Amino acid sequence: MKIIAMILTYNNQDMVNQALNKIPLELFSNIFVSDDCSIDKTADIYEEKGIPVFRNKKNRGYGGNVKNALENAILNYEFDYIVEIHGDGAQFDPSATYDAMEFMKKKYDFIIGSRFIDKNKTKKGGMSKLRYYSNIILSNLAESVFKLGITEYHTGFRIYSRNYLKKVNWRDCSEGHLFSFETLALVAHHKLKIAEVKCFCDYNNMHTSISIFNAVIFTLKHFLTMIDYLLTKIRFKSGKIFR
Repeated sequence: MKIIAMILTYNNQDMVNQALNKIPLELFSNIFVSDDCSIDKTADIYEEKGIPVFRNKKNRGYGGNVKNALENAILNYEFDYIVEIHGDGAQFDPSATYDAMEFMKKKYDFIIGSRFIDKNKTKKGGMSKLRYYSNIILSNLAESVFKLGITEYHTGFRIYSRNYLKKVNWRDCSEGHLFSFETLALVAHHKLKIAEVKCFCDYNNMHTSISIFNAVIFTLKHFLTMIDYLLTKIRFKSGKIFR
């Protein structure tokens, strides 16, 4: 079984070493970076360390950067699973990959990390009450619609199987943060096997987070995606990503 890691970066030059120090290098056959047109030296620093960097020609946003990473992974590497790691110091701890190995061996299609399996550790990690409770509420609402049997729908630790990438229409997903939610909607739509593992998220050290304004926009689009999914399910219409 071949596992590779994609590091998503955008202006993270001060967090490169923090991210690399958290990555369990022994688990991965290859590691590469997808850089979303950083205007600092992020991409250069990774290249100086001998890590391949695929650079977007323009800033595409989170979803666009993930799609760039996945496309380049498919074109350049052999893999069974690809682990998403964020370049902001690997805020979502990639050591969760160890626990995910159990589900990779069982050929699950999609694996995510949850901050809410161990809620006490999450609270100690510095997550604000607003972010903590809003994420729990939104995840519970999403679970009532998608029924995937998971505790979190808005996590930054994700593992995509090659089978998932072949079966679902991820290329038509959002270029922004909504991409992360749409990928789970596609798991539900195609009735794929999903598992979640405990994942620690560090809010105490240097990291990046979505702005309040973008979080509100994301929340509105989050509801539209659920409505789209339900309408597709009853065959009233067929949402773009579900075709």
